[in-house]
Amino acid sequence: MNWILLSVFANVTATFFLKLSSTTTSTLLIRDARIASLAAALAAYFIAFISYRQSLVSLQVSTAYALITSSTAMLVGLMGVMIFGDTIGTIKVIGFILICVGIVFISM
Repeated sequence: MNWILLSVFANVTATFFLKLSSTTTSTLLIRDARIASLAAALAAYFIAFISYRQSLVSLQVSTAYALITSSTAMLVGLMGVMIFGDTIGTIKVIGFILICVGIVFISM
């Protein structure tokens, strides 16, 4: 289960840095920060890939994939709301609740 958690954390981290790298400002300092953010995103995706591979050693592919994708989707959605100011409405809240319920059922 530790490999699953590492993969989820690495995926969320990679998405965060990918969002930071997508700024549209073109000053030299910002451009260097965008390149560094993109490099950090690639490194995090590499860690996610390796940890996902390791999780497949002990888990069924259907369980591992479902846990990683659903947990990542939920955490990235929450990160978008909390850090990047994405809007959240009733439908998103219901979706997050359903994802949580699905994660519980998949983990059993």
